[in-house]
Amino acid sequence: MERKNIIFIILVLIVVILVLIFSRKKEHNELKGSGIIEVNVVNIASKIPGRIKEIRVKEGYNVSCGDTLIIIEHKELLIQKDEANAGLLSAEQSLKEIMINKKELLKNLNRIRNLHKTGDVSDKELEAIETQYELILVQEERAKSLIEQARARIELINTQLENAFITSPINGVVLSKYYEPGELLNSGSPILKIGDLKTAWLKIYIMEKDLGRVHLGSKAEVFVDAYPASIFNGEITWISSEAEFTPKNVQTREERANLVFAVKITIPNTDTKLLPGMTAEARVIEKDRR
Repeated sequence: MERKNIIFIILVLIVVILVLIFSRKKEHNELKGSGIIEVNVVNIASKIPGRIKEIRVKEGYNVSCGDTLIIIEHKELLIQKDEANAGLLSAEQSLKEIMINKKELLKNLNRIRNLHKTGDVSDKELEAIETQYELILVQEERAKSLIEQARARIELINTQLENAFITSPINGVVLSKYYEPGELLNSGSPILKIGDLKTAWLKIYIMEKDLGRVHLGSKAEVFVDAYPASIFNGEITWISSEAEFTPKNVQTREERANLVFAVKITIPNTDTKLLPGMTAEARVIEKDRR
């Protein structure tokens, strides 16, 4: 009886050892990688220089596409718009008067030309009224040019006024704020950074010998320290077409010397649990292992 028990125990130990060996080999052959969780971000900048009048959001605020985030001081622009509108009205009134005079002058010019044909008007008188008519044509063109300039000026000011109210181009979360109300800024200077947390992604790096084992659309499982019991399902959406050295944030010098291919794994993040900067581990699920 004891002999049978010993044999049974030995067989169990052999099975356990074989399972462990197989599991380690399987784990060793799995396509794994680590990376940093990232999201698509947009830097919000002003198209015009000026002083910040108001910032309506703080870091961590949720924003919707079209929300007004920042207002730039624009009192001077409103004054300029009033002046431009006054200039436009003046130029339009001037053109109106010129057109009335032009009509009367043309009528008189035609009369003088007819009289000149019969010899009742001298060449000098005809030349004088023709000169007046040419002068009023110049005045007409000048007035029209002033109207065009005034309209262009108003259009430019309206665009600048629109740019003074900076809106969000996406739905997302305010990740960073670089300025405060009252500060001066140049055009193009980032004021806020907004991230779309609904979709996250990370890059892992695959050795060249394993490149044939990954494909666009391949599924992956992602793990983060913040949620050790959770598995986040992702999908490979991009594979680099060029090899590169393993990035510097990889732990060992030997690994950094390897040539690898970057692979992007995109992860739905509707519950926004995954945040930018989280470290993550990913395991690619190969087709023949499903």
